[in-house]
Order: sequence, then structure tokens, then C-alpha cells
Amino acid sequence: MQPILRPLSLGEVLDRTFQFYRQKFLLFVGIAIIPQTAVLFVGFLAAFLDTDTLSRYTALFWTGFVLALIFNLVALAISQAATSAAVSDIYLGRETSIRQAYGRIRGNMRRMIGIMLGLWLYTALYSMLLVIPGIYVTLAWALAIPAAVIEGLSFSECRDRSSYLTDGVKGRIFIIFVMVWILSTGVSYGIEKFFHTLTGLTVGAAHSLSLTATKELISFIASVLVEPIAMIAFTITYYDQRVRREGFDIEFMMKGNEETQAAVAGNAAPQM
Repeated sequence: MQPILRPLSLGEVLDRTFQFYRQKFLLFVGIAIIPQTAVLFVGFLAAFLDTDTLSRYTALFWTGFVLALIFNLVALAISQAATSAAVSDIYLGRETSIRQAYGRIRGNMRRMIGIMLGLWLYTALYSMLLVIPGIYVTLAWALAIPAAVIEGLSFSECRDRSSYLTDGVKGRIFIIFVMVWILSTGVSYGIEKFFHTLTGLTVGAAHSLSLTATKELISFIASVLVEPIAMIAFTITYYDQRVRREGFDIEFMMKGNEETQAAVAGNAAPQM
């Protein structure tokens, strides 16, 4: 796919997002399924251990809850980083694969996990103060993961970079978040209704071990199917903002011309 680097409208960003998702469906689902399988295993384990509702009031339960939250954030960091790397390659017209996407972030996983944990912690702290500051930083830092992956930035650098790139387009970022939330809710509801049709049981009212595990499975399927869409949209938005604010399209074209000229010069070198 040849890169088309020009300023995009919101409709074009969303159209290209779903175009990438349809064309590379197995790639993005394959990237998401690897860390989410580990999350599913932990969810099954928690469902097996949580057999007594009174356990919810013990220190052991809350310790497990915090550890599960951290584990989910770690899996999310790995999945989002690899997805962003894959989208970057596709957007710039390069071939990619699941192996190549994870290869791009190999050696940087601890940095990406630290960035994800830091972003979540800061956002949670802002949200505890007031809801509006929490929403604001969520929108301002939406491009932090693509910036960290593509430019190799640290936590503070990618956070500042995202704040710069999202300046003036937070409404667009908000619409992307809403779209992903609607898709996630709709997919989860559809899977739950499908399960209800097959079994006649209602997942939302279930407390048994088997149905709790089924809820984990529904969450797993919804995450694998919907999670990549958000990172595709945010990575495309990251490049779009670089085109708008930094002339990345011209920079990329000039770099491509320089590489082409160097290759031609090498092929035309006089033979001895």
C-alpha cells in the first residue's frame, strides 16, 4: 500500500481506520490475542478462586484485584505498542507481520509497560480530583503510546509530545474514544445475547463459576476484536497531526527521494 500523506478530516481518519482493520484483520487480531490470552487465563483463575462472596471484603481479595489490574495494564501496553508499530508500517507503505510488530518493541517492553502504568496512574490521580481534569489528560495523552513507539520517547517525553500533537484536536480524540466505547459495548452485548440464545442463561445475573468464566470469555473476545481499532485510529491521528503541524509528508518524501537517489548512484557506480 502506497502511503498517502496529507491532512485528513475526521471522516477520513475513521474511514482509513476501518480500511486498515478490514484489510489486516488477522494481523491486528493476532497481535491483540497474544497478551489477551494471558489476561483470560488470569480471569479464569480469579473466577475459580472467588467462590465465596465474603472474600470480597478481605485484604487477599483487594491484593488480587490490584495485581489483576496491573496485569491487565501490562497486557494492554504490550498490545497497544505492537499494534501502533504495525499501523506505522502499514501507513508508511511497508510490509509487516505479527512477528515484525512484536520485534519492533522487543527490548522496549519494560519502557512501554512503565509508560502505560505511568499514564494510568496520572490519569487516575487527576480523575480523583475532578472528572473534567481526568477527561482532559486522557484526551491530551491519547497519542503518547504511538509517539513512544515510533520516536522512542521516554514517559515524560511522550506525554509532552502527545499534549503538543493533540492541541486543537481534542474534540476529534473524544469522538474516537466514544466510537470505540460504543463498539465495545455493542460487541459485548451481542456476544452475551448470542450466549443467552444458545444456553437460555443470563450472564449478567450469574454467580456460578461457569458463568463467571463465561463473562471473562466475553470480555476477552470483545477486547481482541475492538481494542485494535482504538490504536489504529490514534496512530493514524498521530501521523495526521505530524503532517499538519510539522510537514511530515514533505520530510518523508524528501527522505524517500534521498534513499532512491543513493540507490541509483550505487547501481550506476563505475565498474573496475
